[in-house]
Amino acid sequence: GKALLGPVVASLIGFIPGCGASILLTQLFTDGAISFGALCAGLTVNSGIGLLVLLRSNKHARENLSLCGILLLTGLLTGFVVNLLT
Repeated sequence: GKALLGPVVASLIGFIPGCGASILLTQLFTDGAISFGALCAGLTVNSGIGLLVLLRSNKHARENLSLCGILLLTGLLTGFVVNLLT
C-alpha cells in the first residue's frame, strides 16, 4: 500500500510549480508521513518553475505532455526503486 501509493501521490505533488512542493514533501518525510522513496519521487518530478516556462514558451501541447509524462515516469521509477532498496 504505502510503498506503492506514496510515490504516486508524491510525484503528483511534485508537479506543483515553485519550491513549495519540495518544502511540503520534505516536511512530510521528516514527519514520517511518507517514505524516502516517495520523497525521491516527488523531488525528481519537481522542476521549480521550469514547467511553467516550458508551457508558456513551447506551444506544442503534445511535446509538453510527453515531457510531463517522462517526468512522471522517471519520478515513479525512482520512488519505487528507492523504496525497494531501503
